[in-house]
Amino acid sequence: MVALGFIGMLLVVRPGGSQFTWTVIYPIGAATTFACFQVVSSHLSKLDDPVTTNFLTAFVATVVLCALVWMDQAETLPALAQVRVGSWLLVAFMATMATLGQALMLQALKRAPLSVLTPFSYGQLAFAAFFSWLLFGQVPDMWMAIGMGVIAASGIGTVLMHGRKPTQVETIVQTID
Repeated sequence: MVALGFIGMLLVVRPGGSQFTWTVIYPIGAATTFACFQVVSSHLSKLDDPVTTNFLTAFVATVVLCALVWMDQAETLPALAQVRVGSWLLVAFMATMATLGQALMLQALKRAPLSVLTPFSYGQLAFAAFFSWLLFGQVPDMWMAIGMGVIAASGIGTVLMHGRKPTQVETIVQTID
């Protein structure tokens, strides 16, 4: 299913096509980082308090972003000085929503395996396509839509392959029958 998802990503990105540039590294890096983040969060949700896990996630992200800003300070710092208060409020709102989303994801990971929860994140594809159309007037072309469908199908396939494991009571009942 991972290979199928990767094929879907290749259909969306289309290496060798006119739209394939070095900037494609950003979404590929984001997807890879997010996948690693989900796996680590899944393990931490069973071992540690959600508040601690959320704090550590935010701390690591802050350190990494500060390092990136420091590396490119000649370009970034003057631009940051020109950012308006309204934009900073939007950033604070986005950070608050991300923190809330992370806390809810950690609670979900306590109650269900990652393989069951991951397909819900594929809803992001539909929302991204919708807002791309709504805000920027860009509609995914046929290959992009097919690629997004293949990615979603790989997630659904993962859930179907891993399926719901029977509870202890169901196992005992099956043994008795």
